Amino acid sequence: MIDMQPALKHHHLQIAVAECIPQVPTHAEEENKIINGFLAQANLQYDEIIENCEVNFKKEIEFEHFRQNFIYAEAEEIHQELDKIRRRYDRVLERDWFGAGQRDEAWKSIERSEKLLEEFEEQVFLRQEDDESHNTLNTEKKNRLHPQRLDQRNT
Repeated sequence: MIDMQPALKHHHLQIAVAECIPQVPTHAEEENKIINGFLAQANLQYDEIIENCEVNFKKEIEFEHFRQNFIYAEAEEIHQELDKIRRRYDRVLERDWFGAGQRDEAWKSIERSEKLLEEFEEQVFLRQEDDESHNTLNTEKKNRLHPQRLDQRNT
């Protein structure tokens, strides 16, 4: 009969040592951990961009609609905000080497924001154009109602 005691003692010793010594990760595990870290960071940044578009930017335009603040200066200010968001997206995209999952959703949020801005700018243009036409009409009405004033100015 074969004596298994020495083999069992050796096996138990190996198990005890294996439980005490932390496992050294393989190269693939380390690589996956690093990649997942990059992906998580990029997704966080994309989420911030989405929030900036869907909450802050959208609320700003809604607020200006509420105020009926359809002026060129406001449209320009909102346009600059969208440019900041685009630049931020470009910086995140530059560092997103592994194609984070939120990349496409962030871009779609920017596209929706662009559409909101275009609609707001159209309202600004229409309101400004309407205001200018009212001013011209008012001047023409005044001239028709008070032709003497024209005569006095021309002399």
